[in-house]
Amino acid sequence: MLLHLICLIFKERGDLPAKRIDVYKEGINLLFEKWNQFNARVNLDMPELRKALRRIAAITFEKGKSYFEEDEILPLIENSPSTLSDIEFLSGLLIKTNWRIYFFSHQIFQEYLTAEEFVDSQLIYSNLFKHVTDKRWREVFLLVSALMQSAEELLWIMENKIDLLLNSEKKLQIFLYWVYHKSSNFISNKVKARLFYISLYVDFFIDAEMDKLSEFEIENLEIESSSYIYLANELGLKLELNLNCVINDAVTLFSVFNGTLEYELEYDEVDNTSLCLSQDIDTIMGLDIDPKFKQSLQELKELLPDWMDTWEIYYQEWWQAEGQSWIEKMRAASIKYSNIGYDWQFSDKQKKLLKQYYDANNLLLDCLNNGCNVSPEVRALIEDNLFLPLDSSLS
Repeated sequence: MLLHLICLIFKERGDLPAKRIDVYKEGINLLFEKWNQFNARVNLDMPELRKALRRIAAITFEKGKSYFEEDEILPLIENSPSTLSDIEFLSGLLIKTNWRIYFFSHQIFQEYLTAEEFVDSQLIYSNLFKHVTDKRWREVFLLVSALMQSAEELLWIMENKIDLLLNSEKKLQIFLYWVYHKSSNFISNKVKARLFYISLYVDFFIDAEMDKLSEFEIENLEIESSSYIYLANELGLKLELNLNCVINDAVTLFSVFNGTLEYELEYDEVDNTSLCLSQDIDTIMGLDIDPKFKQSLQELKELLPDWMDTWEIYYQEWWQAEGQSWIEKMRAASIKYSNIGYDWQFSDKQKKLLKQYYDANNLLLDCLNNGCNVSPEVRALIEDNLFLPLDSSLS
């Protein structure tokens, strides 16, 4: 159905809209127009039909349902001149699968019509923001921001709601101040730098719970990981990236051989982690760094046993006996010479909050870059305030 709409737009207009939001809007408009024009069986009021669909989409989406029974949606259109069979037949967006079970022909139609309902019924400020940390609502936020004549108030409120997520967590506020301090060296690209430093930590503690994630979440995590590697290359933060990798790989190996890792590593994964640990140290030593730091790294590398040249039992025993001490020395050197490598020891609750904060800020950034109507001045102010601590006195 989505492909059909895209082809219909191209056939009628000879071109496709530049914005994704306009593809959905134009496609649905054309679909209604064509059905009403060529179907002699019934001629309905298309605005009323659209209202009925929006109501069905919004309420079922809020309930988290992609499939819904007839009895659930009949009360939603009881005051509408459109019957359920008319809505199904004329729109092509709602499909009946079997006995009294319906669903939207594509998820994006349910999301788009939900966004329309929020904008047209002025429910944005009362109902939408409570979903700012729910990934299922990501597309709706993007669509709402693109549909509004001016998205400035929406984005300001979003930023305020996101900042308040960590309001009561002093340790997380201190962490954000560290992020702010690290990124303050950048004349430009400050927001990208803050995003990079936060993602170093968010990625690792989510990665440590990989066995608890769905395939969809793992796929998203891999995309996020490649994103911060791209940021490191763009911003010239190869030192910080590799230092973080060294510490994370060492923590992983220590956890594996002490039985505290929450998921199991295969033999070849241990091999790869060990190899990466050594290679990342070599990479750092090849950079233009303080000679004393380079000497410290060389000494630390010489302490490491070689996975390929030692008996597996010895390698395991070394990490059990010496691993924690080695990691602490590596952290101390990294903090001294690069102000990176802190062991923040966030609680499970703090990890969850920080991940929600990270995702919600990324959503806000995506809304800004999604073609929404916002002045350059407001855009700059919102971007400048992303990922900032609430209280500058934490310095």
